[in-house]
Amino acid sequence: MNWVEFCDTLWLVFSKIFPPKYHPDGRAMTMVEESQHWIVTCRTCGFETNIHAIGGIRYRASGTKGVRFKCPTCQIMRGGTVAFRQPH
Repeated sequence: MNWVEFCDTLWLVFSKIFPPKYHPDGRAMTMVEESQHWIVTCRTCGFETNIHAIGGIRYRASGTKGVRFKCPTCQIMRGGTVAFRQPH
């Protein structure tokens, strides 16, 4: 891991600990906006929401990811898939 990757990783850790309003530059709003385009889909019922709505941040990422979250429709912890959806 080089210095730039380390700083980016440290920034992501910082962003999860402190809410975006405490970030010193405009990167916080960029992270929030990008996180809202990552959609979590419940594998059981098909419920969809963005990753930011369930308390997550997905910034400068690619591909799909499996996550566990509490589905409001199923009312229990379920597996879900996170995928990027282009804004309209």
